[in-house]
Amino acid sequence: MARVPSVSRQLVVSIAVPLVISFALTALVLDRIFRSSANQATHDRLDEQVIALVAAAGLNQEGRMDVRQQDSESRLSSPNSGHYALVRNQRGRELWRSPSLSGHRVNFGPLLASGRSVYFETQTEDGATVAIFSRGLQWDYSPGNSANLVFSVGEDLTDQLTRLRRFHSGRPVAGGIGCIVAAGVAPGAPARAGDRRGGEWSAHATGRGTAA
Repeated sequence: MARVPSVSRQLVVSIAVPLVISFALTALVLDRIFRSSANQATHDRLDEQVIALVAAAGLNQEGRMDVRQQDSESRLSSPNSGHYALVRNQRGRELWRSPSLSGHRVNFGPLLASGRSVYFETQTEDGATVAIFSRGLQWDYSPGNSANLVFSVGEDLTDQLTRLRRFHSGRPVAGGIGCIVAAGVAPGAPARAGDRRGGEWSAHATGRGTAA
């Protein structure tokens, strides 16, 4: 005859299953919120860097574009800093590139008309993920003279992706909880210690009575 699940086991199932499902859904929602907020923060940060880049751009004595960086230890000046910048004209000619781009090839995307902008992620040759923000602007380089240029900045997302992976590393806990609950409420699950002791006592008592 099939055993009827105990009331306590049914209670565990009725409480644990909704909790596990709720935990999984919460983790999924938090994951999407984390990704969205991280992307928006990166977008806004790079947009601000483009504005700073435009404000610092000017012509040197040879009539070439130069970016006057206030901080000599700026990340754009440091090789392998993970922060990059590039200025191009509408023909794709590079007018200025940050010293941090030395030894790196980064795809800064298409040329943009004045007033247009684009944000995307790209892969470098060494496999790093870089966020790119570009904006097309009409740059006034002298009184009465201007040119349509594309200002682009990039940021290595290695640290951000590492934080995201750490966030994901906590999610297997939900699976572990589910396995534990499933093992505890399965029909074939081992009896509790008290039940085993009770069964052994009954068998012993029955055997002793038969022998008598």
